[in-house]
Amino acid sequence: MRPEMSGTQSIIKSPDHRPWPPVGLGVGAPDASPVPRSLTWGAADDLNHNGFASTPGDDPRRVTWFDDEMAALCETAAQLGMPVAVHTGAAEGCKQAIRCGVRSLEHAYLIDDEALDMAESAGVFLVPTTQATREDRAGLAKGTLADYTAAKFPRDAEQIEHSQRLIAASNVKIAYGTDCGTFPFSHGNLEFQAMVATGISPARALRAATATAAELLGREDIGVLEPGRVADIVAMPGDPIDDIGRTADVDFVMRSGHLHRRPDDSSARPHR
Repeated sequence: MRPEMSGTQSIIKSPDHRPWPPVGLGVGAPDASPVPRSLTWGAADDLNHNGFASTPGDDPRRVTWFDDEMAALCETAAQLGMPVAVHTGAAEGCKQAIRCGVRSLEHAYLIDDEALDMAESAGVFLVPTTQATREDRAGLAKGTLADYTAAKFPRDAEQIEHSQRLIAASNVKIAYGTDCGTFPFSHGNLEFQAMVATGISPARALRAATATAAELLGREDIGVLEPGRVADIVAMPGDPIDDIGRTADVDFVMRSGHLHRRPDDSSARPHR
């Protein structure tokens, strides 16, 4: 496993996403097209179109962009050599994004078989963020979810989990992502266990965080251990193929050939 995190640099949102300050707003195709151009001035290397279940002005069952808006954004991004990652919920939103040429779907909460077939045929990556669903279930039970999330999540929870099982049963390229920030960063490596609980094999979950993630990012220097690649390793006791929970018990990290260990502090590790 390789110890590196990657996050988007630039976020584009429709105007109803108020809680997080947007880098760009798109309203209509004429407004959507210039946004990728403006973001290249800031040396952005990807675009992130957001649609969240956890925002007051959004419904994960609804498509928030018109086809011409999404097409204008993706066509302009492609012309500039910028991949597009789409945060989406609705199955129709997933299909719209795939038709327009995005590189990845983040969350894909309510994706269906048709959209998965489209993603596989187009080579689109999926980042299912399954631990986020577990966190939302825990928050709902504790009464800590925001009111606007608590009003929608119980309605969709079973369908979200069904869609995650569909993803696990598909041949689509799955990459690892956590959505940390909406829940504690210390829970990020629990994504491995959450993925496996949906039916993804331990080996596929590990590849999602290594070789497949590197492919998604277009990185040829990382992702596998072989001569000529960066010497990065995450080591853990035991075999995560036999027990994926071992991924929560990191022994040491090697970054560019340099060994790193943290002080022995059991409280810093998430409980399995």
